[in-house]
Amino acid sequence: MFTATQPIRDIVAESSSAAEILARFEIDSLRCADQNLEQACSAAQLSVDQILEKLEDAALGEPGAAPPDPTGFTLTRLIQHIVRVHHRYLRERLPQLIALARVTAQDSPQTSAWQRIPALLEELRACMALHFEKEEQVLFPYIAQIDDDHRWAYLPPNASLRTMSEMVFVMAQEHEFIDRGLKKIEDAMSSFSPTECDGAASREFAERFRAVKSDIEAHVHLEDYNLFPRAIRVELAATQRG
Repeated sequence: MFTATQPIRDIVAESSSAAEILARFEIDSLRCADQNLEQACSAAQLSVDQILEKLEDAALGEPGAAPPDPTGFTLTRLIQHIVRVHHRYLRERLPQLIALARVTAQDSPQTSAWQRIPALLEELRACMALHFEKEEQVLFPYIAQIDDDHRWAYLPPNASLRTMSEMVFVMAQEHEFIDRGLKKIEDAMSSFSPTECDGAASREFAERFRAVKSDIEAHVHLEDYNLFPRAIRVELAATQRG
């Protein structure tokens, strides 16, 4: 993973596509080799986060590239990662999973647990859609603002909330509700008969559900234990400084 304080020379050495990416933004990797990325971006009046994003996206497409570690991202970059990777994935995969569950349920007995799963999934999807909307329209923009300029910490994230901690508490409660939704689906799946578990559709559903569940858990963990605590500390430090 690249950082803002990393020398241009090291970035170019680490990624075969870095020099080309920097050249698109009129950063000469040879002339600026001794500067770090933040210095080069400042001189060119460019956004460091934007350049980092382009560098990381390009590096991911290189053979043998390891996925970036989002725990080291700036708050703004971390928000972009959550929205573009996790929120986008779930918005695409949950409707697909619901459709697969409905098709499979049609081929199962009416007494089967399969009949409950599409409704449970739809409840989960609707809950997450509202949750994403709150994050993307209220909380995340506020965090990005105070990450860019700490003076924004004097403004509440929402008219009904006085501090970001209150909003984070609401999000954490919703995370628990989402976790209970996943547990309901798992409990329904655990009641499948051996015959119901043997079909190709059942196995495909179980595999896709595990992937969705894993993504939800990873991105909730990233918010609860990285993004939110860091953002609260930034807000607190900014208000105490004033």
